[in-house]
Amino acid sequence: MDEQAIMPRATDASMVEKFHSTFSGHEAYEKPRSNDPIFTIVHYAGPVLYQSEGFLDKNRDTLALDVLAALRLRWVD
Repeated sequence: MDEQAIMPRATDASMVEKFHSTFSGHEAYEKPRSNDPIFTIVHYAGPVLYQSEGFLDKNRDTLALDVLAALRLRWVD
């Protein structure tokens, strides 16, 4: 997801396609039968369906990185 977040033209759908190609065959990952931008992760408690809408926007939020950088500068001084 981080790799997709830094690509300016990446979309939630392209991220899911990357997941499909990367994780197909993994026992904890399930690709949908449709072309919808969704995927399922099989957790210990059972399968959880994820819809990709908004994933990249949330991951592109750089506030946390800015805060970490400010804290690092504070501790270095």
